[in-house]
Amino acid sequence: MKEELLHFIWQSKLLAGNKLFTTNGEPIQIIKQGIYNKDAGPDFLNARIKIGGTEWAGNLEMHIHSSEWLQHRHQNDRAYDNVILHVVYHHDKPVLNKHGQELPTLELKELLQPALIRKYTYLLQNKHTIACETIFRLPDPVKTNLWLSRLLIERLEHKCNYLNDLLIRTNQNWEQSFYLFTARYFGMKTNAQPFEWLAERIPLIALAKHKERPEQILAMLMGTAGLIDETKQPDLQAEFLFLQHKYHLEALPRHVWKFSQTRPANFPTVRIKQFAALIHESSHLFSKVMQVRDVCELEELYTVTGESKLSRQSIQLILINTSIPALFLYGKKMNKPELCEKALSFIEELNAEQNATIRFWASKGLKAQNAAQSQALLQLNQYYCTQLACLTCMFGQNILLNE
Repeated sequence: MKEELLHFIWQSKLLAGNKLFTTNGEPIQIIKQGIYNKDAGPDFLNARIKIGGTEWAGNLEMHIHSSEWLQHRHQNDRAYDNVILHVVYHHDKPVLNKHGQELPTLELKELLQPALIRKYTYLLQNKHTIACETIFRLPDPVKTNLWLSRLLIERLEHKCNYLNDLLIRTNQNWEQSFYLFTARYFGMKTNAQPFEWLAERIPLIALAKHKERPEQILAMLMGTAGLIDETKQPDLQAEFLFLQHKYHLEALPRHVWKFSQTRPANFPTVRIKQFAALIHESSHLFSKVMQVRDVCELEELYTVTGESKLSRQSIQLILINTSIPALFLYGKKMNKPELCEKALSFIEELNAEQNATIRFWASKGLKAQNAAQSQALLQLNQYYCTQLACLTCMFGQNILLNE
């Protein structure tokens, strides 16, 4: 039993059909549930409860055992002075309020449906990769689509948080921040941090000055990454030494890059060449992303030629992870909702990603139709399933509330 289950029961109004009494036998009528408080202090704020013949306005606190009130020293915390009802699973000890009077207590142990407890216990204790794997049931399409839409927004905002941090670091320089943001994505999960360090060491303005010389852009990036093989690439090394002196570039130690945990197609050397090709064939990339009219035009911005050409799948992944979040954040910060809508429209037009998580949900009858839905499912897996946050997941709630 966890306290979060009590919060869920109260929020879901599962007690509405029960005749409720305090542990002292006084009837309880719930007039207003209160507002769930995720911060410090009582669990529900601004509730209205009728106890006996008196209507009270105030806050609610919940615990598994009533004695936890004393263990947590709420009796010494003024934030709990206005608690009008103590809701507990098991009442093991009377609790006094600041006036020395016994705090009205509602015990839930005999009121909860055994099936609800069994299912919740199963979700917490089973060893499946996804807790609801064997008992998953899909809600109706309207609820499912609403939940996926909410998960998508959460996913975009999570990506935007990192870009917003970069904006703070660069004094609101959108082009520089987007450059760092894009570089980090090129490193994938394994080399994200080294790629960002690399971009931080080479000013975007320096790369722009050599836009017409792709070999110099590559030399700056590969040399600063510490990944030039001097014996096999003497010309590239010579070019880098000249540029290193000119721009005071400090090379990264080679050991920061991980090769063993990546596929050859994602080796840092390969990804840096692709990044160099993108920089060579695009300038003021952020500004151009903000001005595109449709997703085809957006894809075209990342279409480069030569041996470092990106596949269409790779381009779409770049859009999902960099351009679309940037478009969404810029729209929010500049109060341009049309850009936010454009970002959402673009991601709905892109193909769904393909990986183990997406294939799992497809096997459960939830096949991602586009990148918007695949991103929603990745958010679901990362921030709900792996953290056993079933009570805040619409799919988990559907399982718990239905026979």
